[in-house]
Amino acid sequence: MPLPKPPSSVQPITFPVFGLSWFATPNGEESIVAYGGGGGSAKTGFSNKIIVQFLKNDEDIIISTDVDVCVCLVVYQEFPSEDIFILAAIGKTIRRYFLSNSEEGPSFSKAGEVNVGEGCNTLAVHAMGQVFAVGCDDGPVHVYQMAPKDAPEASWTRLFSCLGHEKTVCGISFALRSDHIVSSAKDGTARVWKQGGECLSFMKCDITDPAENNNKTPKTKNRRPPQILVRGCAFGDLEGKLVFTIASGRKGKAFLSKWSLNDATNEFELVVRTAIHTFPISSMNLSADGSLLALGAVNGTILLVDVTEWKVVKKFNELHELPVTCVAARPYMTMPLAGDEEGIPLHARSASADSKMGLLTMSKKRKRRTTAAQEIKKQQPGMSLPMLLWSMLLLYLVSKFVNETIQLCRNDMSWNCIRYDVLLAPSTRPGIAMKPY
Repeated sequence: MPLPKPPSSVQPITFPVFGLSWFATPNGEESIVAYGGGGGSAKTGFSNKIIVQFLKNDEDIIISTDVDVCVCLVVYQEFPSEDIFILAAIGKTIRRYFLSNSEEGPSFSKAGEVNVGEGCNTLAVHAMGQVFAVGCDDGPVHVYQMAPKDAPEASWTRLFSCLGHEKTVCGISFALRSDHIVSSAKDGTARVWKQGGECLSFMKCDITDPAENNNKTPKTKNRRPPQILVRGCAFGDLEGKLVFTIASGRKGKAFLSKWSLNDATNEFELVVRTAIHTFPISSMNLSADGSLLALGAVNGTILLVDVTEWKVVKKFNELHELPVTCVAARPYMTMPLAGDEEGIPLHARSASADSKMGLLTMSKKRKRRTTAAQEIKKQQPGMSLPMLLWSMLLLYLVSKFVNETIQLCRNDMSWNCIRYDVLLAPSTRPGIAMKPY
């Protein structure tokens, strides 16, 4: 496993991770990372927990999930209360925890739970923080209304169910300014739902490479068509008229697609499909501002995609030893967030069952800061070899002058003695004005 170049890094953690969420308030003053997973569903509940990191004051809290493993979680803010919660899919239940970060330090408290009745695989929360959707192992998508945090758990109500997927639901997303929900599943489709559970549009994903010649006759006749897995989906705009999907087979290339709503037919039509990676993509997350898409592959590679330019802007090859189970893109790309290091903002985080966390940035390595003394020394010119030789000669002459002065003018330290006996010779001295013989 090649290590990423600094300042990106991979840090060891104590358990396999299956759910990851990165939240920040719109002003950037609060930034929270939460991840959950564990060692399995054994009766001991070994290492089954959720870790919540408050990046503002670099403090963590640990939430035990007992014998069940958290497979997905979302950190979100509820309005108008502005309270911050974690919603976690744990076994067949959805649990909510209230998060607080006061002067005494961060803390949490359980704030509701609902038994869905079947295995939960993925979660999404509406922008107002009062409604959530859960995608299940057998294909349905259930939408729930949550109660205030102090209300009894029985007050949580199922609003409606979206029925149509035939296999496990892998991704869900809410549109910000409409009542639309998009979901994707291992049945090769993505669907957009209206309030009440009605399917508005059906998108059948394809994994044929548009850049290759697909008119060739297959080598093996009557070959079974490959299963298409649509592992992620998201709305690419505020109104819910643009959808991103990521699809692949169990092996081979992964394809990122953009779909746009045709208002005339009320159907989503394919705009572009791009082969984004040579291995299947296993996880996907779109930043809160809708500008950066983080993708994790089964070979451990992380890709960061600029959805505006529709290209990969950064690639971390085989960062993890096992398939990437979850990724989280930086919520707001252009805004400083609490916990950012000076000059080095992280742009994505990744996790896997290899018990490692990737901290990834598109920034280059920061130059080492110099102290004031180093800056002064840098500004001063260095001493060259000729200058050093001249300095040594000058020092030698000065030392000879001092010695001669002490010897010849010990009893008369007058200027005449120094001048005529040390520095200059009088004209009457033999060898100056007359011959010395």
